[in-house]
Amino acid sequence: MSRRVAALVVAGGLLAGCGGQDTSTEGTQMMQERTVEAFESSDPSVASLARSDETRPRPIATPFTDRWFVIQLEARHRLQVVAVTREGEPRGVVLSGHPERWAEVVKGVTVADEETATQVADAYSAALRPTTGGARLLDSIDDLDLPSGAADQAQELQREHGADVADRSVTALDGGWRTQRWSTEDRDLVRHVLTVATDGTVEDERTVVEQDLPLPIPL
Repeated sequence: MSRRVAALVVAGGLLAGCGGQDTSTEGTQMMQERTVEAFESSDPSVASLARSDETRPRPIATPFTDRWFVIQLEARHRLQVVAVTREGEPRGVVLSGHPERWAEVVKGVTVADEETATQVADAYSAALRPTTGGARLLDSIDDLDLPSGAADQAQELQREHGADVADRSVTALDGGWRTQRWSTEDRDLVRHVLTVATDGTVEDERTVVEQDLPLPIPL
């Protein structure tokens, strides 16, 4: 195994172990370099984004697979999430706007318990969220960035949706698992009922629960 690939595998282990964003600068830089190589010929615009000094890279935890890493590339006017193979010849797929490509990332994965189902749901939600309209994932209703003048509306949202937004429970189904995540998109509050199959593929049933909230205008 080359020194470069070995370092990437170590970076992947750090990411998988923490269950969240990789805090290893060296590991993140290695992912950026491999992303550039993966897209240099197939999609030069993605390679350019990954290479740019203005891009903020954020690895998305994928502890359920050792074949791919998933990384968000965010610049001032562009956000893209891609998956890149960890070993061998670099190969990448753009995930943003292409939920059907998630199946390639989870190929060979088996979701056999609630913990893995939660990991897959978290990664899928982060990787496939819209890249426009100020889309944001919510862990709590308090994550809504409402202005101080909307205190009454904030309290009403807390009463009506607070418990549901915080609910990350997983229900076993015949052939999979069900859980939910919440987001804001274009000033709307959106519920995502996620069905995670045992092969790691995900179905997202999206419902707009509240419309036109007084959120900051998406840039």
